[in-house]
Amino acid sequence: MKLADLKRIPIGTKLRLIRCLVGATPGNNLRVVEKVQSNGVWFRRPEEPEKKELTWLDFPKASDFQADEDGFTVFATNRYEGSNPRTERAVAAQYKFVKE
Repeated sequence: MKLADLKRIPIGTKLRLIRCLVGATPGNNLRVVEKVQSNGVWFRRPEEPEKKELTWLDFPKASDFQADEDGFTVFATNRYEGSNPRTERAVAAQYKFVKE
């Protein structure tokens, strides 16, 4: 998978959120692609059907994207002055595809 493939991810694709830098809650973190836009993707949480809110993932720069065998990782690069973006990266979000 390449970043370009993520930008064309089909609606209805199921992913599991494994790690998240901000706002992750423990438990069943299943996400289903609801809408794809030019700058990101909207997910819904099927385990919480009473909630109408969607979660959002901005498409990262190619340098902040890493494809895995069964998913992908998005990195948050420290962009403060004097930082080295090659070595100072934290996992912003990690997703694995759900096989049915």
